[in-house]
Amino acid sequence: MNKLYVLLITSMLLACKQQKETNPITEVVSEAKVVIEKVDNHKLFSILGNFSKPLTNNLNANIALSSIEGDKLFMYSKNNSSIPKLIYSTPNIGNNFAWTKDGIHIVFKEKTADYQTKIIKLNTTTLEKKELKNLPKHTALKALKISDTIYYLDQKTLAVKAKFKSKEWTISSEKGNYYNIEVSPNNKYIIAHKGAFIYLFTTSGEFIRKLGKGIATAWHSNSKQIIGFIDSSVDGHQITGSELYLYHITDDPIQITHSVDEIETWPSFKNNSEVMFRDEKRNGVFSTNIKEYIN
Repeated sequence: MNKLYVLLITSMLLACKQQKETNPITEVVSEAKVVIEKVDNHKLFSILGNFSKPLTNNLNANIALSSIEGDKLFMYSKNNSSIPKLIYSTPNIGNNFAWTKDGIHIVFKEKTADYQTKIIKLNTTTLEKKELKNLPKHTALKALKISDTIYYLDQKTLAVKAKFKSKEWTISSEKGNYYNIEVSPNNKYIIAHKGAFIYLFTTSGEFIRKLGKGIATAWHSNSKQIIGFIDSSVDGHQITGSELYLYHITDDPIQITHSVDEIETWPSFKNNSEVMFRDEKRNGVFSTNIKEYIN
């Protein structure tokens, strides 16, 4: 069993701040409160190889991917090639990269030789890059194309915060080591993770509720549902499975895959009815249709 996902999440949390709360990727699925439903796992789309964290460009359907080691960026264009093209290589890209509004650039974080973090904007056509300065170290990069408001984690406290021009405010009033924040497409909601749980807030700073356990990775365009995953473990340490879940801002989460022989992680929406995800055992990126669950 490849333990890269354990190392990825662990290193991501330690990079921010040591915490004593339970690591969400070692939670046993049976502990999650979910509505159990089955879905046809017919694969509509696949990119075989050591690729992960697929992210669709909504303007031209190009797909950005990282290597499973988190040190390379690739771009897949169905019109030009059936093989993802390497566009950049740098340590610690991890899972935090995003397309920009123009659909031409990708933004990501790059560690320097002296362990500083730079936010880089890369032109996927010319491969020219420039540093985006004056952004907080823990900026939510996907949110940059949604709003001019900057959403980020405070470097010292790991609280969820936001700023717009000269105005700044705190979104998470309850103390804790938050991580992985995602802003809804309509800019009304923001999710943040703390320990094993996913927390839902308004972007103005009102706590709404806990959505459940797991790792939520991408909002649907309806701004009501979020795709994510929960890793399972027989002994609480080694990952033995992982399933996709669909979270809702008002309803219980739904388990949308039941794959005994697969480890499905890091999903995102390919379009309004398909999700893409990494399958560790099949070694590639696949998609499946979840239209019946979208509301």
